[in-house]
Amino acid sequence: MAGAPTPISLPNYAGINFNTILQAIVAAGEQPIASLDQKIQGETASISALGTIKGDLSVLNTSLLALQSDGANLPLNATTSSGAPFSVQTSGTPMVGTYYVNVTQLATNQVTVSQGYASDTSTVGTGTVTLTVGGTQYTINVTSSNDTLDGLAQAINAANTGVTAQVIDTGAATNPYELELVANQTGTNSAFSVSTSLSGGTAPTFTTIQSAQNAALTVDSQQFYSQSNTVTNAIPGLSINLNGVGSGTITVSQDAQKLSSDVQSFVSAYNQLLSDIRSNTQGEPNQALPPLYANGAIEALGLGLQLAIGNVELSNLGVSVDNNVAQGNNGQLTFSQATLDSALASNPSGVQNSLTQLYNALNGIVTDALASNSGVIDSEISSYNDLINQQNQQISQLQQQLQQTESQFETLAGQVQSEIAYYANIAQLFFSGSSGTSGSSGSGLSGGSLNSIA
Repeated sequence: MAGAPTPISLPNYAGINFNTILQAIVAAGEQPIASLDQKIQGETASISALGTIKGDLSVLNTSLLALQSDGANLPLNATTSSGAPFSVQTSGTPMVGTYYVNVTQLATNQVTVSQGYASDTSTVGTGTVTLTVGGTQYTINVTSSNDTLDGLAQAINAANTGVTAQVIDTGAATNPYELELVANQTGTNSAFSVSTSLSGGTAPTFTTIQSAQNAALTVDSQQFYSQSNTVTNAIPGLSINLNGVGSGTITVSQDAQKLSSDVQSFVSAYNQLLSDIRSNTQGEPNQALPPLYANGAIEALGLGLQLAIGNVELSNLGVSVDNNVAQGNNGQLTFSQATLDSALASNPSGVQNSLTQLYNALNGIVTDALASNSGVIDSEISSYNDLINQQNQQISQLQQQLQQTESQFETLAGQVQSEIAYYANIAQLFFSGSSGTSGSSGSGLSGGSLNSIA
Protein backbone atom coordinates (compact mmCIF):
# COMPACT_ATOMS: atom_id res chain seq x y z
CA MET A 1 0.00 0.00 0.00
CA ALA A 2 1.39 3.35 -0.98
CA GLY A 3 2.18 5.78 1.87
CA ALA A 4 0.05 8.95 2.45
CA PRO A 5 1.16 11.91 0.23
CA THR A 6 2.91 14.81 1.89
CA PRO A 7 0.55 17.89 2.21
CA ILE A 8 1.31 20.75 -0.13
CA SER A 9 2.06 24.07 1.68
CA LEU A 10 2.75 27.67 0.39
CA PRO A 11 5.17 29.04 2.99
CA ASN A 12 6.20 32.06 0.88
CA TYR A 13 2.63 33.40 0.81
CA ALA A 14 1.59 32.58 4.36
CA GLY A 15 0.41 35.61 6.42
CA ILE A 16 0.64 38.13 3.60
CA ASN A 17 -1.67 41.16 4.19
CA PHE A 18 -1.96 42.86 0.85
CA ASN A 19 -3.97 45.79 2.26
CA THR A 20 -1.16 46.61 4.67
CA ILE A 21 1.34 46.54 1.83
CA LEU A 22 -0.87 48.82 -0.29
CA GLN A 23 -1.28 51.28 2.59
CA ALA A 24 2.48 51.39 3.01
CA ILE A 25 2.96 52.08 -0.69
CA VAL A 26 0.38 54.87 -0.59
CA ALA A 27 1.91 56.39 2.56
CA ALA A 28 5.36 56.41 0.98
CA GLY A 29 3.98 57.98 -2.19
CA GLU A 30 2.11 60.68 -0.29
CA GLN A 31 5.17 61.89 1.61
CA PRO A 32 6.64 64.01 -1.24
CA ILE A 33 3.13 65.31 -2.01
CA ALA A 34 2.69 66.39 1.61
CA SER A 35 6.08 68.06 1.51
CA LEU A 36 5.09 70.04 -1.59
CA ASP A 37 1.75 70.97 0.01
CA GLN A 38 3.63 72.32 3.00
CA LYS A 39 5.83 74.42 0.73
CA ILE A 40 2.77 75.79 -1.07
CA GLN A 41 1.25 76.78 2.27
CA GLY A 42 4.42 78.66 3.12
CA GLU A 43 4.48 80.42 -0.24
CA THR A 44 0.80 81.32 0.10
CA ALA A 45 1.60 82.86 3.48
CA SER A 46 4.40 84.80 1.79
CA ILE A 47 1.98 86.16 -0.82
CA SER A 48 -0.41 87.17 1.96
CA ALA A 49 2.40 88.99 3.79
CA LEU A 50 3.33 90.78 0.57
CA GLY A 51 -0.29 91.85 0.20
CA THR A 52 -0.15 93.37 3.68
CA ILE A 53 3.04 95.27 2.85
CA LYS A 54 1.54 96.44 -0.45
CA GLY A 55 -1.44 97.82 1.44
CA ASP A 56 0.94 99.61 3.81
CA LEU A 57 2.76 101.13 0.85
CA SER A 58 -0.52 102.39 -0.63
CA VAL A 59 -1.43 104.10 2.64
CA LEU A 60 2.05 105.62 2.84
CA ASN A 61 1.75 106.84 -0.75
CA THR A 62 -1.54 108.58 0.04
CA SER A 63 0.01 110.31 3.05
CA LEU A 64 2.97 111.45 0.94
CA LEU A 65 0.64 113.03 -1.62
CA ALA A 66 -1.00 115.02 1.18
CA LEU A 67 2.42 116.21 2.35
CA GLN A 68 3.33 117.17 -1.21
CA SER A 69 0.23 119.37 -1.38
CA ASP A 70 1.04 120.88 2.01
CA GLY A 71 4.59 121.57 0.88
CA ALA A 72 3.40 123.40 -2.23
CA ASN A 73 0.93 125.48 -0.24
CA LEU A 74 0.80 125.28 3.51
CA PRO A 75 -2.79 124.51 4.51
CA LEU A 76 -4.75 127.60 5.48
CA ASN A 77 -7.83 128.10 7.58
CA ALA A 78 -10.33 130.90 6.92
CA THR A 79 -12.90 131.85 9.56
CA THR A 80 -15.50 134.59 9.93
CA SER A 81 -16.44 136.63 12.95
CA SER A 82 -19.59 135.74 14.86
CA GLY A 83 -22.74 137.07 13.21
CA ALA A 84 -21.05 137.98 9.94
CA PRO A 85 -23.56 138.03 7.02
CA PHE A 86 -21.37 135.75 4.96
CA SER A 87 -19.41 132.51 5.05
CA VAL A 88 -16.02 131.84 3.52
CA GLN A 89 -13.92 129.02 2.14
CA THR A 90 -10.44 128.79 0.69
CA SER A 91 -10.16 128.29 -3.05
CA GLY A 92 -6.44 128.98 -3.40
CA THR A 93 -3.68 130.51 -1.30
CA PRO A 94 -4.92 133.76 0.24
CA MET A 95 -2.57 135.94 2.23
CA VAL A 96 -2.56 135.34 5.96
CA GLY A 97 -4.28 138.16 7.82
CA THR A 98 -7.58 139.67 8.95
CA TYR A 99 -9.93 141.37 6.49
CA TYR A 100 -12.83 143.73 7.34
CA VAL A 101 -15.80 143.15 5.03
CA ASN A 102 -18.92 145.30 4.70
CA VAL A 103 -21.76 144.04 2.49
CA THR A 104 -24.08 146.82 1.29
CA GLN A 105 -26.10 145.01 -1.36
CA LEU A 106 -26.91 141.44 -2.38
CA ALA A 107 -27.04 140.29 -5.97
CA THR A 108 -30.58 139.62 -7.22
CA ASN A 109 -32.13 138.23 -10.37
CA GLN A 110 -34.83 140.02 -12.35
CA VAL A 111 -38.45 139.02 -11.82
CA THR A 112 -41.12 140.27 -14.27
CA VAL A 113 -44.84 139.41 -14.24
CA SER A 114 -47.82 139.89 -16.54
CA GLN A 115 -51.28 141.16 -15.73
CA GLY A 116 -53.78 138.72 -14.26
CA TYR A 117 -55.84 136.20 -16.26
CA ALA A 118 -58.93 134.25 -15.35
CA SER A 119 -57.31 130.90 -16.18
CA ASP A 120 -53.98 129.39 -17.12
CA THR A 121 -55.65 128.41 -20.40
CA SER A 122 -56.73 131.97 -21.23
CA THR A 123 -55.90 132.87 -24.83
CA VAL A 124 -53.04 135.31 -25.34
CA GLY A 125 -53.27 135.42 -29.16
CA THR A 126 -50.90 134.39 -31.91
CA GLY A 127 -47.79 136.09 -33.23
CA THR A 128 -44.38 136.54 -31.57
CA VAL A 129 -42.88 137.29 -28.16
CA THR A 130 -39.39 138.76 -28.08
CA LEU A 131 -36.99 138.34 -25.13
CA THR A 132 -33.70 140.23 -25.01
CA VAL A 133 -31.33 138.75 -22.42
CA GLY A 134 -27.88 140.21 -21.86
CA GLY A 135 -27.97 141.79 -25.31
CA THR A 136 -29.06 138.61 -27.09
CA GLN A 137 -32.50 138.62 -28.72
CA TYR A 138 -34.77 135.55 -28.81
CA THR A 139 -38.02 135.37 -30.81
CA ILE A 140 -40.69 132.92 -29.63
CA ASN A 141 -43.40 132.03 -32.13
CA VAL A 142 -46.92 131.68 -30.74
CA THR A 143 -49.40 129.70 -32.85
CA SER A 144 -52.80 128.20 -32.29
CA SER A 145 -51.07 125.22 -30.69
CA ASN A 146 -49.59 127.25 -27.82
CA ASP A 147 -51.62 130.46 -27.66
CA THR A 148 -52.69 130.03 -24.03
CA LEU A 149 -50.99 131.45 -20.95
CA ASP A 150 -49.58 128.03 -20.07
CA GLY A 151 -48.64 127.33 -23.71
CA LEU A 152 -46.66 130.57 -23.87
CA ALA A 153 -44.80 129.66 -20.67
CA GLN A 154 -43.81 126.31 -22.18
CA ALA A 155 -42.70 127.95 -25.44
CA ILE A 156 -40.45 130.41 -23.58
CA ASN A 157 -38.85 127.61 -21.55
CA ALA A 158 -38.25 125.55 -24.68
CA ALA A 159 -36.30 128.47 -26.20
CA ASN A 160 -33.55 128.23 -23.53
CA THR A 161 -33.17 131.97 -23.21
CA GLY A 162 -31.76 132.04 -19.67
CA VAL A 163 -35.21 133.08 -18.41
CA THR A 164 -37.66 130.66 -16.81
CA ALA A 165 -41.40 131.18 -17.29
CA GLN A 166 -44.17 129.82 -15.11
CA VAL A 167 -47.86 130.46 -14.53
CA ILE A 168 -48.53 131.38 -10.90
CA ASP A 169 -51.83 131.53 -9.02
CA THR A 170 -51.78 134.67 -6.86
CA GLY A 171 -55.02 133.78 -5.12
CA ALA A 172 -56.62 137.08 -6.12
CA ALA A 173 -60.41 137.15 -6.19
CA THR A 174 -60.41 137.96 -9.91
CA ASN A 175 -57.87 137.12 -12.60
CA PRO A 176 -55.48 135.31 -10.22
CA TYR A 177 -53.22 133.75 -12.91
CA GLU A 178 -50.07 135.60 -13.97
CA LEU A 179 -47.17 134.71 -16.24
CA GLU A 180 -43.96 135.12 -14.24
CA LEU A 181 -40.54 135.47 -15.91
CA VAL A 182 -37.46 134.93 -13.75
CA ALA A 183 -33.84 135.33 -14.83
CA ASN A 184 -31.87 132.15 -14.18
CA GLN A 185 -28.83 134.08 -12.92
CA THR A 186 -28.38 137.03 -10.58
CA GLY A 187 -26.64 140.24 -11.64
CA THR A 188 -27.08 142.90 -14.27
CA ASN A 189 -25.60 140.73 -17.02
CA SER A 190 -28.73 138.59 -16.83
CA ALA A 191 -31.23 141.45 -17.00
CA PHE A 192 -33.84 141.06 -19.74
CA SER A 193 -36.61 142.87 -21.54
CA VAL A 194 -39.74 141.42 -23.12
CA SER A 195 -42.10 142.63 -25.86
CA THR A 196 -45.08 141.04 -27.59
CA SER A 197 -46.67 141.17 -31.02
CA LEU A 198 -49.82 139.09 -30.60
CA SER A 199 -53.35 139.27 -31.94
CA GLY A 200 -56.56 137.35 -31.47
CA GLY A 201 -56.40 137.21 -27.67
CA THR A 202 -55.35 139.16 -24.59
CA ALA A 203 -51.64 139.81 -25.02
CA PRO A 204 -49.64 139.95 -21.77
CA THR A 205 -48.20 143.24 -20.59
CA PHE A 206 -45.26 142.89 -18.25
CA THR A 207 -44.11 144.70 -15.11
CA THR A 208 -40.74 144.17 -13.41
CA ILE A 209 -41.21 143.61 -9.69
CA GLN A 210 -37.55 142.87 -8.90
CA SER A 211 -34.64 144.35 -10.84
CA ALA A 212 -31.40 142.58 -11.54
CA GLN A 213 -28.54 143.96 -9.48
CA ASN A 214 -24.98 143.04 -8.53
CA ALA A 215 -23.67 142.35 -5.06
CA ALA A 216 -21.76 145.26 -3.55
CA LEU A 217 -19.25 145.07 -0.71
CA THR A 218 -16.06 146.64 0.57
CA VAL A 219 -13.00 144.80 1.83
CA ASP A 220 -10.76 147.01 3.94
CA SER A 221 -12.49 150.03 2.32
CA GLN A 222 -11.90 148.76 -1.23
CA GLN A 223 -15.16 148.58 -3.23
CA PHE A 224 -16.05 145.36 -5.08
CA TYR A 225 -19.00 144.19 -7.16
CA SER A 226 -20.06 140.71 -8.12
CA GLN A 227 -22.68 139.30 -10.50
CA SER A 228 -23.49 136.63 -7.91
CA ASN A 229 -23.53 136.33 -4.14
CA THR A 230 -20.49 134.07 -4.32
CA VAL A 231 -17.72 136.63 -4.46
CA THR A 232 -14.37 135.37 -5.74
CA ASN A 233 -12.77 138.62 -6.89
CA ALA A 234 -12.48 140.46 -3.56
CA ILE A 235 -9.79 138.43 -1.73
CA PRO A 236 -7.62 136.23 -4.00
CA GLY A 237 -7.82 132.61 -2.89
CA LEU A 238 -11.09 133.05 -0.99
CA SER A 239 -14.74 132.54 -1.91
CA ILE A 240 -17.09 134.74 0.11
CA ASN A 241 -20.69 133.53 0.17
CA LEU A 242 -23.01 136.46 0.93
CA ASN A 243 -26.29 135.84 2.72
CA GLY A 244 -27.21 139.31 3.94
CA VAL A 245 -26.05 142.89 4.35
CA GLY A 246 -23.85 144.01 7.20
CA SER A 247 -20.24 143.75 8.25
CA GLY A 248 -17.79 141.26 9.76
CA THR A 249 -14.22 140.04 9.58
CA ILE A 250 -12.45 137.20 7.81
CA THR A 251 -9.32 135.77 9.42
CA VAL A 252 -6.89 133.70 7.35
CA SER A 253 -4.30 131.72 9.30
CA GLN A 254 -2.07 128.67 8.95
CA ASP A 255 -4.14 125.53 9.45
CA ALA A 256 -1.88 123.87 11.99
CA GLN A 257 -4.49 121.23 12.78
CA LYS A 258 -4.70 119.92 9.22
CA LEU A 259 -0.94 119.94 8.78
CA SER A 260 -0.53 118.14 12.09
CA SER A 261 -3.08 115.53 11.00
CA ASP A 262 -1.27 115.02 7.68
CA VAL A 263 2.13 114.58 9.35
CA GLN A 264 0.69 112.22 11.96
CA SER A 265 -0.92 110.15 9.20
CA PHE A 266 2.44 109.90 7.46
CA VAL A 267 4.25 108.86 10.65
CA SER A 268 1.64 106.17 11.37
CA ALA A 269 1.78 104.83 7.80
CA TYR A 270 5.59 104.78 7.77
CA ASN A 271 5.81 103.02 11.14
CA GLN A 272 3.22 100.42 10.14
CA LEU A 273 5.10 99.63 6.94
CA LEU A 274 8.43 99.33 8.72
CA SER A 275 6.88 97.16 11.44
CA ASP A 276 5.27 94.78 8.94
CA ILE A 277 8.48 94.48 6.91
CA ARG A 278 10.42 93.54 10.03
CA SER A 279 7.87 91.13 11.47
CA ASN A 280 7.63 89.30 8.15
CA THR A 281 11.36 89.14 7.33
CA GLN A 282 13.24 88.85 10.63
CA GLY A 283 13.09 85.69 12.72
CA GLU A 284 12.87 85.58 16.50
CA PRO A 285 14.56 83.02 18.79
CA ASN A 286 12.49 79.90 19.52
CA GLN A 287 9.78 80.98 17.08
CA ALA A 288 8.75 79.80 13.63
CA LEU A 289 10.40 81.67 10.79
CA PRO A 290 8.24 84.46 9.32
CA PRO A 291 6.80 84.05 5.80
CA LEU A 292 9.29 86.43 4.15
CA TYR A 293 12.33 85.34 6.15
CA ALA A 294 15.56 86.29 4.40
CA ASN A 295 13.67 87.91 1.50
CA GLY A 296 16.40 90.29 0.39
CA ALA A 297 14.17 92.39 -1.86
CA ILE A 298 11.72 93.28 0.91
CA GLU A 299 14.49 93.83 3.45
CA ALA A 300 16.19 96.18 0.97
CA LEU A 301 12.92 98.11 0.60
CA GLY A 302 12.79 98.77 4.34
CA LEU A 303 16.47 99.71 4.47
CA GLY A 304 16.05 102.05 1.49
CA LEU A 305 13.24 103.92 3.21
CA GLN A 306 15.32 104.35 6.36
CA LEU A 307 18.35 105.60 4.47
CA ALA A 308 16.25 108.05 2.43
CA ILE A 309 14.46 109.55 5.40
CA GLY A 310 17.79 110.07 7.12
CA ASN A 311 18.52 112.86 4.63
CA VAL A 312 15.43 114.91 5.54
CA GLU A 313 15.36 117.73 8.08
CA LEU A 314 12.60 116.12 10.12
CA SER A 315 12.86 118.44 13.12
CA ASN A 316 10.93 121.16 11.25
CA LEU A 317 8.00 118.75 11.15
CA GLY A 318 8.18 117.70 14.78
CA VAL A 319 9.35 114.25 13.68
CA SER A 320 12.31 112.29 15.03
CA VAL A 321 13.72 108.78 14.53
CA ASP A 322 13.53 106.42 17.51
CA ASN A 323 16.64 104.22 17.50
CA ASN A 324 15.89 102.47 20.80
CA VAL A 325 16.82 98.94 19.77
CA ALA A 326 16.14 97.56 23.26
CA GLN A 327 12.47 98.49 22.97
CA GLY A 328 12.20 97.26 19.39
CA ASN A 329 11.68 100.75 17.99
CA ASN A 330 14.74 100.89 15.80
CA GLY A 331 13.91 103.23 12.92
CA GLN A 332 10.37 104.04 14.03
CA LEU A 333 9.27 107.68 13.89
CA THR A 334 7.83 109.78 16.70
CA PHE A 335 5.81 112.97 16.28
CA SER A 336 5.38 116.06 18.45
CA GLN A 337 2.52 118.37 17.48
CA ALA A 338 3.83 121.08 19.80
CA THR A 339 7.17 121.10 17.99
CA LEU A 340 5.43 121.34 14.61
CA ASP A 341 3.19 124.17 15.79
CA SER A 342 6.22 126.08 17.01
CA ALA A 343 8.10 125.57 13.74
CA LEU A 344 5.05 126.58 11.72
CA ALA A 345 4.76 129.83 13.67
CA SER A 346 8.45 130.72 13.59
CA ASN A 347 9.71 129.21 10.34
CA PRO A 348 6.89 128.36 7.90
CA SER A 349 9.25 128.29 4.90
CA GLY A 350 11.42 125.75 6.73
CA VAL A 351 8.36 123.59 7.29
CA GLN A 352 7.51 123.79 3.59
CA ASN A 353 11.05 122.85 2.62
CA SER A 354 11.02 119.82 4.92
CA LEU A 355 7.67 118.68 3.54
CA THR A 356 9.01 118.89 0.00
CA GLN A 357 12.24 117.11 0.99
CA LEU A 358 10.30 114.31 2.64
CA TYR A 359 8.08 113.79 -0.38
CA ASN A 360 11.01 113.84 -2.81
CA ALA A 361 13.03 111.44 -0.64
CA LEU A 362 10.39 108.72 -0.34
CA ASN A 363 8.04 109.14 -3.29
CA GLY A 364 10.30 107.42 -5.84
CA ILE A 365 10.93 104.43 -3.56
CA VAL A 366 7.25 103.98 -2.77
CA THR A 367 5.93 104.42 -6.31
CA ASP A 368 8.61 102.10 -7.72
CA ALA A 369 7.73 99.44 -5.16
CA LEU A 370 4.03 99.74 -6.03
CA ALA A 371 4.52 99.73 -9.80
CA SER A 372 2.32 97.14 -11.48
CA ASN A 373 4.22 94.06 -12.67
CA SER A 374 7.68 95.67 -12.43
CA GLY A 375 7.53 96.79 -8.78
CA VAL A 376 9.20 94.73 -6.07
CA ILE A 377 5.87 93.68 -4.55
CA ASP A 378 4.29 92.41 -7.76
CA SER A 379 7.58 90.84 -8.83
CA GLU A 380 7.87 88.89 -5.58
CA ILE A 381 4.24 87.82 -5.72
CA SER A 382 4.75 86.66 -9.30
CA SER A 383 7.80 84.62 -8.25
CA TYR A 384 5.90 82.89 -5.48
CA ASN A 385 2.99 82.19 -7.80
CA ASP A 386 5.39 80.63 -10.31
CA LEU A 387 6.74 78.35 -7.57
CA ILE A 388 3.23 77.36 -6.54
CA ASN A 389 2.31 76.55 -10.16
CA GLN A 390 5.42 74.41 -10.57
CA GLN A 391 4.78 72.58 -7.31
CA ASN A 392 1.13 71.98 -8.19
CA GLN A 393 2.31 70.43 -11.45
CA GLN A 394 4.74 68.21 -9.50
CA ILE A 395 1.94 67.19 -7.16
CA SER A 396 -0.27 66.30 -10.12
CA GLN A 397 2.49 64.16 -11.63
CA LEU A 398 3.20 62.43 -8.30
CA GLN A 399 -0.49 61.73 -7.80
CA GLN A 400 -0.71 60.17 -11.27
CA GLN A 401 2.37 58.04 -10.56
CA LEU A 402 0.93 56.95 -7.23
CA GLN A 403 -2.37 56.01 -8.85
CA GLN A 404 -0.50 53.95 -11.44
CA THR A 405 1.53 52.23 -8.71
CA GLU A 406 -1.64 51.44 -6.76
CA SER A 407 -3.27 50.05 -9.84
CA GLN A 408 -0.24 47.92 -10.73
CA PHE A 409 0.02 46.58 -7.18
CA GLU A 410 -3.67 45.75 -7.06
CA THR A 411 -3.33 43.85 -10.35
CA LEU A 412 -0.27 41.97 -9.08
CA ALA A 413 -1.93 41.20 -5.76
CA GLY A 414 -4.94 39.87 -7.60
CA GLN A 415 -2.70 37.61 -9.68
CA VAL A 416 -0.90 36.31 -6.60
CA GLN A 417 -4.15 35.70 -4.78
CA SER A 418 -5.44 33.78 -7.82
CA GLU A 419 -2.31 31.62 -7.81
CA ILE A 420 -2.62 30.97 -4.10
CA ALA A 421 -6.20 29.92 -4.60
CA TYR A 422 -5.16 27.70 -7.49
CA TYR A 423 -2.45 25.91 -5.51
CA ALA A 424 -4.72 25.65 -2.50
CA ASN A 425 -7.23 23.85 -4.68
CA ILE A 426 -4.48 21.50 -5.94
CA ALA A 427 -3.55 20.78 -2.35
CA GLN A 428 -7.15 20.05 -1.50
CA LEU A 429 -7.31 17.58 -4.37
CA PHE A 430 -4.21 15.80 -3.08
CA PHE A 431 -5.62 15.47 0.38
CA SER A 432 -8.93 14.32 -0.95
CA GLY A 433 -7.25 11.70 -3.20
CA SER A 434 -5.05 10.40 -0.42
CA SER A 435 -8.00 9.92 1.90
CA GLY A 436 -9.94 7.99 -0.72
CA THR A 437 -7.12 5.39 -1.50
CA SER A 438 -5.35 4.86 1.82
CA GLY A 439 -7.42 1.71 2.77
CA SER A 440 -7.62 0.05 -0.68
CA SER A 441 -5.22 -1.47 -3.14
CA GLY A 442 -7.53 -0.79 -6.04
CA SER A 443 -6.25 1.06 -9.06
CA GLY A 444 -9.18 3.38 -9.96
CA LEU A 445 -8.50 6.17 -12.46
CA SER A 446 -8.81 9.03 -9.96
CA GLY A 447 -6.62 7.51 -7.27
CA GLY A 448 -4.05 6.37 -9.79
CA SER A 449 -3.80 9.82 -11.29
CA LEU A 450 -3.26 11.62 -7.89
CA ASN A 451 -0.66 9.12 -6.89
CA SER A 452 1.22 9.61 -10.04
CA ILE A 453 1.08 13.33 -9.52
CA ALA A 454 2.45 12.80 -6.02
